Amino acid sequence: MNRDQSIILLNQSVADELQSIHQYLNFHLYCQRYGYDMLANMFDRIAIVEIKHLELLADRISFLGGKIDLRLPNNIQHCTTAKAMVAMATEMETLSGKCYRRRALAMIENSDFVSQKLFEELALQEMEHGKVFYSKIRSLNDLSATVPCIAPSQFLRKKILEKEYCL
Repeated sequence: MNRDQSIILLNQSVADELQSIHQYLNFHLYCQRYGYDMLANMFDRIAIVEIKHLELLADRISFLGGKIDLRLPNNIQHCTTAKAMVAMATEMETLSGKCYRRRALAMIENSDFVSQKLFEELALQEMEHGKVFYSKIRSLNDLSATVPCIAPSQFLRKKILEKEYCL
């Protein structure tokens, strides 16, 4: 097993989780401020789960003797509607699930079967989050109220197209 390779992929996952935590807390605060209590609570609950994911990854990095990199990789993205927030969250969770599956496969090649299992478990949880968000999109189709925010960027769409992003 190449510990350095495992630590690199684990730290990339830490960065992804940090990004998600910050993004979901931002969504939570905007939704809470403008009266979307159901969505605010959902974003808050998912952010807490993402914190637990980060802790699992950090524990594995520590066990391997690595340094945990807690720098936020990108700025958070701002959306103009509650529906856009949920759509972006759905994309984020889908991308995370795919990345975790790819990283699990990389861990097989690296003979790090503990990290492989961790990535597989996280992939399943992220896909479940995606399903939760997707179900909310359908219920928001008629929601026309706008949450005052800055316009979204194309960051996530670009990252989804970059296959090497996950490794």
